[in-house]
Amino acid sequence: MKVFEINLLKQIKEFLYVNQFSKTLMAYMNYFLSIIFLFFINTCEGYIYDLSVCAIFKNEAPYLREWIEYHRLIGVKHFYLYNHDSTDHYDCILEPYIQLGIVELENAINYPDFNGTQVDCYNRCLIKSRGVSTWVAFIDIDEFILPALNVDLAWLLSHYINYAGVALNWRCFGTSQIANLKEDELMISQLVMCSLPDYSANVHVKSIVRPELVVQFCCPHNPVYVPGYYAVDVDKFPQEGPLSQTVKLNQIRINHYWTRDEHFFTQYKKPRRLAWGDSEAQIYLFLKDLNVDRDETILRYISRLKIAIEK
Repeated sequence: MKVFEINLLKQIKEFLYVNQFSKTLMAYMNYFLSIIFLFFINTCEGYIYDLSVCAIFKNEAPYLREWIEYHRLIGVKHFYLYNHDSTDHYDCILEPYIQLGIVELENAINYPDFNGTQVDCYNRCLIKSRGVSTWVAFIDIDEFILPALNVDLAWLLSHYINYAGVALNWRCFGTSQIANLKEDELMISQLVMCSLPDYSANVHVKSIVRPELVVQFCCPHNPVYVPGYYAVDVDKFPQEGPLSQTVKLNQIRINHYWTRDEHFFTQYKKPRRLAWGDSEAQIYLFLKDLNVDRDETILRYISRLKIAIEK
């Protein structure tokens, strides 16, 4: 797509977003402009990026570099990142990537609930990425997309090009009984204990989408697609909603390092679950369930990831 066409449509979208009269009106405008993007995409030259990632983060500086370099290894070309009131040294970590044009960084806008903050970031990313990136994965910093085979993820996604999105299941990982992660070792090399494949939490999905075929996000796990288009699972069966009927870890999945180490779990995750109304017994049962199996599939990337980080 020509640069002036991208900029014109982005300006229209940004004006509508900032000056929206209501969420309902914005949804219809999103739909209308998605159709315009479809026209341009079908009549103009291609995208700038094959695959990008969008994520929101807060005080996750120690994990950012590993997460970015890992996803670059599997084929991600660009990152749309949103800072949610971080007070750590995230800017020092991200500045080299910003200078190279690999990362675009913006501040998140606070809403009364975090869900609103997150989906707002996702919808802002949709505005920026339409006509620019063929695919955009909407994930968190503790989530690592893992192709089943050692192949480029963008190449795998080319087999789903006729669909609006691909829904990927979690495999939730626990603390591996590690009190504190070693700073001189990669997180994904240390956290290898996880849930059973068919564990109930693993039915959650996250989405990799074609931005021009998405109207908007209302839920962080899955968006509303342009009428007539839909997402599929890795086996190309239609997927609706944030939960799948079965857990499919073949082809592509997400390693979800929800707890990180014992310290992170105790200081951050446990208080959050208590605030959500879970009992302490429920929380520790959940933690136990995340440390019952072992999965080292992602370790095939460790040697190359170390080299990338040391550059």
